[in-house]
Amino acid sequence: MEEIINIRNKIKKKRIMLIILTIIIDIIIAIILYYKGYFSINTTLIISVPIILFIIYKKDEEYSKKLKDYLVKKEFEKYFNNIKYNQEFGLGIGDINQTDFFYRIESFDSCDFISGKYKNIKFEQSYIKVKTYYSEPNDPTSSVTAFDGKWIIFDYNKPVKDNILLEYKIFKNSSYSSPNNSIEYTKINIDNKEFKDSFSIYAKNPVEAFSILTPELMEKILKIQSKIPYKTFICFSNNKIHFGIHSNKKSFEPNIFDNNPEEKIENEINNNIKLIIMLISSFNEVKNGDNNE
Repeated sequence: MEEIINIRNKIKKKRIMLIILTIIIDIIIAIILYYKGYFSINTTLIISVPIILFIIYKKDEEYSKKLKDYLVKKEFEKYFNNIKYNQEFGLGIGDINQTDFFYRIESFDSCDFISGKYKNIKFEQSYIKVKTYYSEPNDPTSSVTAFDGKWIIFDYNKPVKDNILLEYKIFKNSSYSSPNNSIEYTKINIDNKEFKDSFSIYAKNPVEAFSILTPELMEKILKIQSKIPYKTFICFSNNKIHFGIHSNKKSFEPNIFDNNPEEKIENEINNNIKLIIMLISSFNEVKNGDNNE
C-alpha cells in the first residue's frame, strides 16, 4: 500500500503544478485582455475552469489499477472463496441477453469482473454499460443508455424454468428499457400493493411467477431495494438471479484529490461485499457468517 500511496502523491503534486500553471496563464491572459479593453471575467473562467476540472477528475490508470488490484482481491478473499478478479474484462453480452431486459442493443461494454463463492453459492459481478436503439418518428436509429452500473449474477437454489423480470419503477425516467418484445411476456398483477407500485413484473409463465414470488420473498426484495438508492433490474433465469443496479457510474474509481482515497475505495469495496452477502442470503436463505464452505 505504501508504494500505491507514493504513486498517488507524485501524481497529485504534478497535477497541482498544472493547476497553478493554468491559473498563472489565465491571469496573464486576463491582464492582456484588460489592457486591450477586452477583459471579461467570463472569458477567463471559460478558459481555466474546464481545464482545472479536467486535471482534478482525470483518472490515472496506473494508480487506479494498482489500487484496485491490491484492495479488491484482499477484501473479497476475507469473505468469499475462489475469488477471481480481472479489471480488463467483464460479463459477456450473452450473459445479459439471457434476461431479455434489453431490446435492440446498440453497444455493450463491461469490465471489472469478479467471481467467487459464498456458502458454496457461486456469484459473478462486473460493471456493464448497455445502449439500446429505440424508434423516434424522425430518427429510427436513436439510442439511449439503458443500463450503466453493477450487474451481479448468482445461483438460485430453486428451479426456475422461464424468465421472471422485475424492474423498479421509481426511477423509470433514468433509463429506457422493456422486456425484449420479440419474445412473449405477460405483465403480472399481484395483490401486494406496495410491491406492485414499486416493480413492473413480467413473466413468460405467470403460474411459475406466482409460485416464485411468495409474500415472504417480495418483502425481502422490498427491503433490499430500500437500501439501494438507484433503479434495479432483477431477473430469475435458468436457476440464477441477475441483479442490476443502474447507478450511472463505475465501481472502485479513486480520485487522487479525495481525502484518503484508499480508505474511500476500501469502504466502497466492503459495501459491495455486504451487498453480495445480503443478496445471496436473502434469496437463498443461507445464514450470514463466516464462509466456511
